[in-house]
This record gives sequence, C-alpha cells and structure tokens, in this order.
Amino acid sequence: LKVGITHSTTRESKSILEDRGANPFLLQALGCLEEKMGHLSEAEALYVSAAKSRPWHAAAWVALAQLRTRKLGKSAEEGRTLFQTAELELKKAGKKPSAHVYTAWASLEYHKAHDVRRARELYQAALKQDKKCSAAYLQLGVMEANNANWEEAQSNFESVLKFDQRNSRVLQAYALMETKRPD
Repeated sequence: LKVGITHSTTRESKSILEDRGANPFLLQALGCLEEKMGHLSEAEALYVSAAKSRPWHAAAWVALAQLRTRKLGKSAEEGRTLFQTAELELKKAGKKPSAHVYTAWASLEYHKAHDVRRARELYQAALKQDKKCSAAYLQLGVMEANNANWEEAQSNFESVLKFDQRNSRVLQAYALMETKRPD
C-alpha cells in the first residue's frame, strides 16, 4: 500500500506532472490496517491525510470521526463537527450527500449523544440518498427495537429483506427483536 500511495501522488497531464496528493482510498485503507494493529496515532494521521487529499472523500471523514469518538475518547461534538465538515465538503465539490456519512453520524447521535430523534432524522437522510442502504435500515431497526417501537423496527428489517433476502445481519437482528417483543 505504501508503494501505491507513493506512486499515486502525481499523475501525468499534458507532459506536466500535476500533484494531486496521495490517493485517499489507499491512505484510508492503510489507516484501517494501522487502526486494526492498534497504531491509533498513525491511523489518525492517515485518515487526516486522506481527507486533506480529497476533501470530498466521505469514507475518510467517517473513519476519522469513528476513530476519534470510539477509540480516542473524543466527544460527540467533535464527531458531529467532522460529519458536518464531510457534508459541507461534499456539497462544495458538487457531490450528492453520502448515505455512509449520514448512517455513521446517526450511529454517533444514538450511541454517544443518546439523541434518538436526531439519529432517526439522520437515518432517514441516509435512506433518502440511498433507498437500499441496508446499514441504515439495520441500525434504524435495531434502534427502534431497543426503544420498543416494534412496528417501526419490523418495517425497517422487512425493507431490507425485500431487496436482500439473505442479509444475515438483518435476519439475526429481526430474530432477536422478535424474542424481545411482547406477545
């Protein structure tokens, strides 16, 4: 990956080498590996580099926000700021909003800030961008089940199963919900 990153920093354009920064996909992939090995400061630096390289690279912002809030003990407010920055950078680049960003942001609002209303809004924003975002449906369904909103949870799980009948995570969450659901 490091060799790929080195070779990705320049590209030939009309016989002139134009610096476009390192490939954000490679930087983020290397960041994921560093994070898995427990090298959190190295992972953070790679995610920051990926976001700086291409500010519209949604996955870099998501990885950075999740690393900082889940493993580095940063606040929900810091994570929220990173997700808002991702949203702004996508807009500035003329890209459509990212279901991935909204789903991760919703998870932060639910798990770290304990704001069910805001999480629900963000999951809906994700589904507006991608009507088949199984991660958003799954997480929204689990959240609704945890809050005893059984019909909403069931609706979210069944929405995924309409287009992905073998989604094992959804099937498992649906089954768990049914065991908790009162008769």
